[in-house]
Amino acid sequence: MHELSDSLLPLGLALPWAVLILMLGGWRWTRGKALGRWLWTIPAAITGIILWKAGIGNGQNIETLQLLAWLPEMGINVSLQIDGLSLFFGLVVAGMGTLIFAYTAGYFAEKPKELRKFYTYLLLFLAAMLGTVFSGNLLILYVWWEMTGIASFFLIGYLHDDKEARNGARMALITTITTGMCLLAGILLIGLTAGTFEIVELIEEAPAFVDSGAWQAGFILILIGAFGKSAQFPFHYWLPNAMSAPTPVSAYLHSATMVKLGIFLIARIFPIFRPLDTWMPILVLIGFTTFLIGASFSFLSHKLKAILAFSTVSQLGFLVGFYGITPVEGAHWDLLHIMNHVLYKGALFMIVGVIDHSTGIKDIRQLGGLRKRLPLLYGITLLSAASMAGVIGTTGFLSKEYMLKEKLDYLTDGAFLNAFPIIVVVIGSILKVAFSLRFVLHIFHGRESEKAVAHFHPPSFLIQFPALFLTVFTVLGGLFPGLTTLALKLFSVPGLHAPDSPTLKIWHGWTSPAFLISCSILLAGYALYRIAEKTEWRWAKIPNWAQFDRFFTLGIENLPRFGGWVSRGLGVEHPKFHGPVLLITALIWMALPLVNGWNDLALPAFTANGLLVVWLAALLLVCAGLCLALLKSWMAQVIIMGGIGFLITFYFVLYRAPDLALTQILVEAASLVLLLILLLRFPQLQKSPRPLPRATSLVNFLLSAGIGLLVFLMTLAFSGARINEPLGTEYLAASLPKAKGTNAVNTILVDFRGFDTLLEVGVLVIATLGILGLLIRRKELKKNA
Repeated sequence: MHELSDSLLPLGLALPWAVLILMLGGWRWTRGKALGRWLWTIPAAITGIILWKAGIGNGQNIETLQLLAWLPEMGINVSLQIDGLSLFFGLVVAGMGTLIFAYTAGYFAEKPKELRKFYTYLLLFLAAMLGTVFSGNLLILYVWWEMTGIASFFLIGYLHDDKEARNGARMALITTITTGMCLLAGILLIGLTAGTFEIVELIEEAPAFVDSGAWQAGFILILIGAFGKSAQFPFHYWLPNAMSAPTPVSAYLHSATMVKLGIFLIARIFPIFRPLDTWMPILVLIGFTTFLIGASFSFLSHKLKAILAFSTVSQLGFLVGFYGITPVEGAHWDLLHIMNHVLYKGALFMIVGVIDHSTGIKDIRQLGGLRKRLPLLYGITLLSAASMAGVIGTTGFLSKEYMLKEKLDYLTDGAFLNAFPIIVVVIGSILKVAFSLRFVLHIFHGRESEKAVAHFHPPSFLIQFPALFLTVFTVLGGLFPGLTTLALKLFSVPGLHAPDSPTLKIWHGWTSPAFLISCSILLAGYALYRIAEKTEWRWAKIPNWAQFDRFFTLGIENLPRFGGWVSRGLGVEHPKFHGPVLLITALIWMALPLVNGWNDLALPAFTANGLLVVWLAALLLVCAGLCLALLKSWMAQVIIMGGIGFLITFYFVLYRAPDLALTQILVEAASLVLLLILLLRFPQLQKSPRPLPRATSLVNFLLSAGIGLLVFLMTLAFSGARINEPLGTEYLAASLPKAKGTNAVNTILVDFRGFDTLLEVGVLVIATLGILGLLIRRKELKKNA
């Protein structure tokens, strides 16, 4: 494992980034050629092969490979956590990515120009996902975590002309980013408490902090982040609304990868937080409540993607609850449940895309009779839906049997939290059988829809192949459980998985409680389906009070109104009041510490010694400031402001800082020119403003004088309160040996404070892009007019 992890594995993880950089650099290989569209499967396929070889060689080892000591003083290192969990999820990401790239080639066959941008977004998401699951440092994991959210925003909102796509992308981004901030807060809490952000070290240190309040708070905040990403109650609303994305996005992000990140994170932190008393009740209540809500809403939905989306919410809830009831010793077959969902749900989403592509219909009530027109797709759907319902001969059956067995083993006494999981799982599974039957029979049986026939065109084999591939593994995994056992045990992780997991079996005997309950679920599900058919599903509708997405939309739309109401209540609804309010608040809060601690301040000695030219410059600055306040012309005020800046430059020259003086000159000159151009561009600004009322002028004068005096006093206070050597001395001493530079200012900006400079440059780039966007938009509006 060592040679592979030190060479091939990092290269495999870097491959998607290399291709992505080439694409951003203008490299093209999809210029209208069918072969070029299929070449996109190569990066993901190669990465998947490398990960599979790593999985075979890894066994139950855990290895942390440090790639870069990024900020070692803060405990932030770019490291890889190479174990069964990361390799399993990496295989899911790369394997499903390969199939999705192939599926996309058929899905966009009639729109080849769409492929380049779409593939770029997909590749960005794949690379970010791999970064997340292989991160060995929680802070670096968070960076990748948020990058998946940004990439998903581009993918969900890909059809940006569609209002539903824009709303769905906004809803997903705001929800996952907001809960992601909770995740960051939780990571910081536990990292600062334990003194490390490395996952392996946190596992070792965890027993010492079980009773810590900060540890408990960090755990809950991390769970909120996981719940938001995996669409758990009450954040379940965003996932169905993200279904407005193209089907390859739904099949990749919303069945196999992005929504599984929350599950991955819970599995990753299992050895750290499982001893906490709050682990079981939180995960059980949230997880199984989400399971029941998702199954119920899927049963009540009519759009094909909505049915699958809510069933995904349901299965994610089950996985969260499953980890909740898992004992401290470790889990049995959690990877089986995850693998099963990836296989059948990925195939079903692809099937929905093929049906939409061939018929143009998304509502299950308008479909029927497609069995003869789509015989291959019918067989794929039948087997995938059978796995979703838990029919024998599929991985879904194995998952359901062992799921029921786990719940029955957990039912040790009459406590509510012990009985709640099995009750919810039985009810939810009955609903799953019912909507699985509806999914197959309403699409492929019955009378053909006139609308579907009029629009119908047969799909190619290539667009059906990825779903067929997944379905084959669904059946093989169900028929040969021994091979499934061997494959999954390759990814067993100490601390997460129990060492004595039993071998998977199809048959446990006629009298097995799990088998009897499973048969009862199938019969009850069929009966429920027949009852719904007799009533023609007329009552099937999600109640308005349960549509959390409506409340989210109302909140977003009414947020500006609320802000306006608060502004009016404070009497500052006009922008001209915002500056004074902020400045007065800052003045009060900053002045209070100075006033309270004035007697304790050690102010520096103030003498009149010094160069006459220094005092002359200071006098000129004071005069310029007074002129700035008294003059009425915008043009004169702009010129005076430039003069003040150049006088400050003179101070830098006097104190032997020529580089700062040059920088100040450039900034002042550029600012002065830009302001003058702005004044010339908008003639109305050249007019003298109307005189302000005397009271307003007095307030402005007092406020300006107060801020100036406060800054002056703070400068004196800070100068006299120094208790350590100035940082400048340390920077000067370290410039040559550490940064290899003789100019201390340059080394500070580029090396010691390089990230500050990078972020400042980033802000300028973003502002520039915004200005360019406005200018381009203005040009387009003129052209259209």
